[in-house]
Amino acid sequence: MDNKYLIATPMNTSLAIDDAEMQRVLFSTDSPVGELPVFEPIGEPPSFVGVETQLPVSADPDIRVIEAMCMAGDSDCASAGIQKLLQAGTNPQDIQICLTRAAQAGRGDLVQMLLSVGVPVSLGAIKAAITKESFQLLSLFLKHGWNINEEEAWCIPPLLSFAIFANVSEALIAWFLSNGADPNATCQMDITPLSTAVAEGRYSVVEQLLTHCPPTTSFRGQLLHLAAGRNIPEDYDAIFRLVLQKCHQNDINAIMYQDHVFSYEVRRVVGLGTALHEAAKVGQLSAVRTLIASGADPSIRDSRGNTALEVAEREHNLNVADELRSFQSN
Repeated sequence: MDNKYLIATPMNTSLAIDDAEMQRVLFSTDSPVGELPVFEPIGEPPSFVGVETQLPVSADPDIRVIEAMCMAGDSDCASAGIQKLLQAGTNPQDIQICLTRAAQAGRGDLVQMLLSVGVPVSLGAIKAAITKESFQLLSLFLKHGWNINEEEAWCIPPLLSFAIFANVSEALIAWFLSNGADPNATCQMDITPLSTAVAEGRYSVVEQLLTHCPPTTSFRGQLLHLAAGRNIPEDYDAIFRLVLQKCHQNDINAIMYQDHVFSYEVRRVVGLGTALHEAAKVGQLSAVRTLIASGADPSIRDSRGNTALEVAEREHNLNVADELRSFQSN
């Protein structure tokens, strides 16, 4: 007579099975839950550098009126209204949006007044000044405590990155550099302003930032990977060659973020590989050839187990796939 086994289920009920069924469960090579679904590879996360959210408005109707005056650049009326609010006991912190509105309007006098009464410098106000390329406003913010090398968020580097993303002039980039901005400064992720420039900026800006760094600089920010994987055709070849030349001290076969554990753990699910993987992903045949000639190893697998050839095939970059296949067969 077969034994009966009681199996507890997640719903606090029990299921009786006999010896034959127990043997099947214990020794079968089939998945107990049937065929598992196949998921598409996870793509690149969106870039948050330069992404603006809609500026909120105050819940206080009196403050909303002043915010509108600041946005309109009505300095006299706004100043009088602000003084009235402060005399009534309003905390300067509560009128921070007024500072951003005044910066958006380009009213240095109003910005100066708000800062002088204790309104703290805000990220939105600095971004507004960057977008307007206002050296006056940015200098005011520095004078009132803005740390130019402070990260914007854990995954977004200092605001020099925002300036690069916003496609500002070389003159404004030079202002940042002359006021202590470090192109090699990171956030908690290994991302720097130079990372932003290499991935999305103009060649002239990349060159400007690299020239500013001392010759002995050990570059952070995964520059070679980002240059190889740059998804903007404009200036691709020039930026890639420049970064390859400047980052010669780095291992050309390094896995992206292998030297930065936190960043690697955050991003490995998307498939972190070598610079060759990145060039294969975006279909840059010239970069693939240059990397192989420089010692890149096509047999290395990324964090999802794929070679550069497999990445090229997945992305339907057939000319790159043919090149890698030909190299491996020789």
